[in-house]
Amino acid sequence: MLLRHRKRRTGDELSASDCVPVDANSRGLPVFPYELHLEILSYCPSLPVPKLSAEKDYKKSDYRTRYETARSLSQTCSALRAVYLPLAWQDLDLLPGAKSNQRNFAIETIARLEMVTVRAPFLAQHVRSVSVVLTSVSPMAVYSELVEHLLKLPNLHTLQILRLPDTPNCVAALKEALEDVTLPSVRTLNIHAYEAHIVMKSFPNLRSLLSPLKLFSRLYHRWVAPSFPTIEDIQFPVSMIDIDCAIQQFPNLRNTPWIYFPAAQKSKKYQDPTIQDIKNVFVSLKRLAHLHTIRVFMTKNIDKKIRAALYREAEKLFRDRSRAGSVKTHKVLTKNIPLVVC
Repeated sequence: MLLRHRKRRTGDELSASDCVPVDANSRGLPVFPYELHLEILSYCPSLPVPKLSAEKDYKKSDYRTRYETARSLSQTCSALRAVYLPLAWQDLDLLPGAKSNQRNFAIETIARLEMVTVRAPFLAQHVRSVSVVLTSVSPMAVYSELVEHLLKLPNLHTLQILRLPDTPNCVAALKEALEDVTLPSVRTLNIHAYEAHIVMKSFPNLRSLLSPLKLFSRLYHRWVAPSFPTIEDIQFPVSMIDIDCAIQQFPNLRNTPWIYFPAAQKSKKYQDPTIQDIKNVFVSLKRLAHLHTIRVFMTKNIDKKIRAALYREAEKLFRDRSRAGSVKTHKVLTKNIPLVVC
């Protein structure tokens, strides 16, 4: 019996039934509900948004795990690409690597921005947040180019500036880059630098201003506007001494800043408030018509009477408003004192 060699069919000759199983992408991961895909990615380490810690831990390599996982899954099939490609670029983290020097990192920052705005502009619509560490390498050119790319992200709602070198030329470069520039889509600004006052006017629709630093006590006299009526949430420490000025500056707050009680006018030490201190604070808070959350710093060993007085005053304030129909729910958050005082 003669054995004949069976000719292998080329790719052009293969039929669809030869290449694709009947049930391709109809079972397993590709057909998971969108919420389950989000749950899967939630287990991958990523940079917190917002990042409220002052620690400079943004060089952690595992912060890229979420991006790399989503990007890898987006390259497996068209069904997963539709889900994971937007998720891969949802948070654009422009962070230095553990071994990268400042010059190389500045080049990498612009290259990643060009990826979503020049080389693959269809990705720009997926970017929701940008986290960036600014360096002192060619600040005038780098910061200007950064702002140009940010303007091309139509759905950007969160901007995190995790570092700005505290040098006059860097501060001046950022101020010039944002001169006459507005980013109306940004709702949340998280800035780890005392120069927040030079960027505020570029975000006319800002809702939340966040920082681990004591911005207010050092910059009250340098804010660019007498008040910011659009801002509803500020998350940075504000002294009890400055709370009246803070309410004047941010009259429509729904969530208070973290209120702390200094041991003395210019002291870097904290103390627990007295009952009279708490009453004075709540007299000021009554001016906030849309108040929902009160945040207070306290020590671990605070007297129970002081803590009870805080909740009693809060309950009284919100009870009166509930009767008036202006508020239905409220929260009082307390936090232990140990934090860096700048």
